Parts: sequence; structure tokens; C-alpha cells
Amino acid sequence: MAGKGKKTHIQEDEPVLAEFRRRFKERPFVFIGTVAILVLVVVAFVFLPAVVPGRGGGSELVFGSYDGIPVRYAANNYFFQQVQYSMEYYRRMTGSEISSGIELSQVWRNAFEETVLNTAILKFAGDSGYTPPKELVDRQIASLPDFQENGAFSFARYRMLSGSDRMNLWDRTRDSMMAGHYAVDLMWLAVPQGETDFLKSMAEPARTFKMVSFSLYDYPDSEVSAFVAENPGLFRVIQLSRITVNSSEREALQILSSINDGTMSFEDAVSAHSQDGLAGQGGNMGQRMAYEFLGEIPDADAREQVFSLARGAYSEVVSVPSGWVIYRCDEEARPVDVSDASLNSKIKNYLMQSQRGRIEDWYRGQAESFAELVRADGFESAAQSRGLSASTFGPLPLNYGQYGQYGGQNNIFGAAALLPSSASNELVYAEANELFWTEAFSTPVNTPSGPIVLGFNVIVLYPESETPAEESVLESITYMYEDQSRNFIQQDLRMQILSSPRFRDQFDATFRRQIWPGQ
Repeated sequence: MAGKGKKTHIQEDEPVLAEFRRRFKERPFVFIGTVAILVLVVVAFVFLPAVVPGRGGGSELVFGSYDGIPVRYAANNYFFQQVQYSMEYYRRMTGSEISSGIELSQVWRNAFEETVLNTAILKFAGDSGYTPPKELVDRQIASLPDFQENGAFSFARYRMLSGSDRMNLWDRTRDSMMAGHYAVDLMWLAVPQGETDFLKSMAEPARTFKMVSFSLYDYPDSEVSAFVAENPGLFRVIQLSRITVNSSEREALQILSSINDGTMSFEDAVSAHSQDGLAGQGGNMGQRMAYEFLGEIPDADAREQVFSLARGAYSEVVSVPSGWVIYRCDEEARPVDVSDASLNSKIKNYLMQSQRGRIEDWYRGQAESFAELVRADGFESAAQSRGLSASTFGPLPLNYGQYGQYGGQNNIFGAAALLPSSASNELVYAEANELFWTEAFSTPVNTPSGPIVLGFNVIVLYPESETPAEESVLESITYMYEDQSRNFIQQDLRMQILSSPRFRDQFDATFRRQIWPGQ
């Protein structure tokens, strides 16, 4: 089909063909009718459903280029096929026809990107010097359904194509086989055995754990009071009102002068001049503690001047990040009453935000004390004596990062190997916490671990038992790791091609101009 001298080149290329057939026999996915190998080569790399010319039409349009090679849409070319496939896929998934420019643009965009990937891969394959043997291309064409009659190739049907159509068909088939061969080689890149063996070693032994946790939110009031006693200046309580001026310091000074000489009341000044969210409340700031002014009044001397005001007195004009402020003292500063529930809650919030290390250290001490009690009296007795609720989870392998998790369905170690974060909120932050996994699998069985900070909890683990991995789990790790490695290769290749400076994207402009002018 490629020429009358075919028998000669078949004889000359027999060693090449033999090697080609051997490799393709090992990896049969490249032949017609097989399942898609890679996401980026779905259908069109390995299947030619519309490759025969004469089934469609349309003007040739250029939507971009890769490495100077135009990405064209024309009758029956790769881009054309991808559009047809994407539209059919849309119909199957939605049960309806495309009805809007946005939907149509998404379908065409998908087809365009697949064509860019195909163009790039053909370029890579060509640069590597690979071309499929002519006889193999001929045989591929001879197997197309369009040329079958009574279960055999019909030369008469094939001759119904024009010479140019036959040449186009041959070139398209060759390109499809080149891209498919490149994709298969890419997919079958060897995964280092050492990596697979390492992951399999993580699967066993699996451990079952008991656990207790200490919540940072339960930090006792006695510790809060101790911190307040150590830092009384931070927690002085004062009630103020303010006028905020954003325009200029000069205007703020004029307003303060009018208030001081009685020309204008503070309330009238707030209503007429204040430029912040408290203006509608007469400038009333309510009760505030000194630490809340650390950001509002950066200058320590100015901050102290405000907290030294007598009731009813006005401050000088104070420079703040948003402009200038005049404060009025409505209630003089006083020490905080930690028995006031609302003020106590504010202090705890401050400690969680600014002194969290102090809280964590305190609970580490509690966890270490509990671990000592476990070593002396046993886990259950220690938990009961401290009033702690214990939980159990596992068996769990060393599944750092919940490796390979796809919605909890295809974890490389099996779905049962996932941390029970849905049932135990304390473990929500554990999956990628190195200390958690180190303590979990280095602590001897029936021994308490050291304290582990996870989110807003400090936990103590107690490895209770170990179980070997089932052989089926070890076998599936090999399969799934190789499969996921190929997925990563696909995604990386796609990203590199579509973000490459060699890629020139003119899709939006061409689509709006030629396909959907009204969009």
C-alpha cells in the first residue's frame, strides 16, 4: 500500500520488524481496538475511528502551535477527531446536546489541548529517530473496519479512496502508531525496584494502637491566672471611645482643640468627623485589654499615655496605622478580673494565638506524667485514674502522608490502612506529621510514646500489637505503585507541554472569531 516495491523493503527490514513485533507483543495496547493507555493519549493515539478521509468537512483553522508546528483543525485530522470524540463524550455524560458557547468552548478546548499533546509527542518521537516499519503500518490499515468484507481485507474498498486520501490515511496511521509507541514506552518506564521494596517494607508490620489526647482548649484557669500574674501590664482593662481622622494630623489637632475649648462636644465631633466603623456607635470601643492595643498604637509611650488617662480625659492626637486618633477615657484602666468569663475567654484566645508554645509545653508535661503512670500501672489504669478517654485504631502500616489516597478508595496500602481521621478528630493532622509516624513505629509494643502535638491536641500513643501484611497486600503495592508512578508521569508530561514556552496558545481568539462569534 505504501508502494509497489513493498516486498523488497519487507525483506530488508525483517530484523527490525521482528524486534518491533516482539516489543509490541509484550505491550499489546498499541494496536487498534485496545483500551487507552494514558489519559493524554485517550482514544486517538491507539484507535482510528474516523481516520478514513471523506467523513467530514470544515475549513482549516490554526489554533496555536508547538515548537513552530501549527495546531490545525481540518477535515478528519487529529484535532477534528478529538472534537468529535469530546462532543460524543459530553453527550454520553450529560444525556444532552451542547447548548451554550461556554460548553462548546470547553469541549473544543479539551480537544485542542489533546492535539497539542499529540503534536508534542510526535515531535519527541520524530526527534528520537523512531518511525514504525512500513509493513506494520500497511497491516494496521488493512485491519480497519472500513476495508473489511466477509471478514477479510477488501482491496476494492481500499481502492475507492483517491490517491491523496490513501496517502493521508497512511500518514495518519503512521503518526498514530508513532505516538502510541512513544506513549507505551513512557508508560512502561521502569520503576526502580528499590522504591517498590521500600514501600512494601512500610506495609509490615501493621500496628494497632491505643491513644489518649489532651486538648489545648482545656488549658486550666489556674495556668491562665498564673500567666496574667506574670504579665499584668498586658491585661489591664480600660473602656475608651475614639475619633479616627484619616485625612491629616492637622485636622485631628483642630478637632481636639475644638473639643478642649468647648466649641464642639466629643459626641458631635465623632458624628461629624470620625472615619471608622465605630462612628455610628458614638466612637464607643467597649472594654479593651492592653494587649489589644499592641497593633493599634505601635508606639509604647503613646500607648502608656492612653492607659494613664483619668475618666473623662482626652488623649493627645495619637498616630495609628490608619491615621490619627483622639481617645476619651470612659472608665479608667484597672487590673483584669480573671473570674469574668468573657475576659477570661479573651485571655485564652490571646494565649492560643501568641503564647501557644507555653500551652503545648504544659500539655507535654501532662503527657509525660501520664506516660510515667502507664509504665507503672498499665495503660487502662493510668487513663482511668487521670479521667482520660482512650481510643483504639489500626491495624495501620507506616502510611506516611496517606500515600496514594484517592478519596479513600485506592490507597496503595489498601483502604483499611488509612488513619481514622473521620472517627478521631485528634488524628486529622497526623497523616504528614513526621513525629507521629516516628513515635508510632519506633516505640516498642506495650510502651507509651512520647508526647506528640497534632493540631490543637497533644497525644500519647500506646502500640498494642503487630500483625504481618497479607501477601495480597504486598502484591497490590507493586501494582498500584507502578500504576500511580505512571499517572505522575502523565500529569508531569502534560503540565510540561502545556506550560512550555514552545507552546503558543491562540485558542480563545480563534474560537471566538471562527467557531462561536457571539460568545
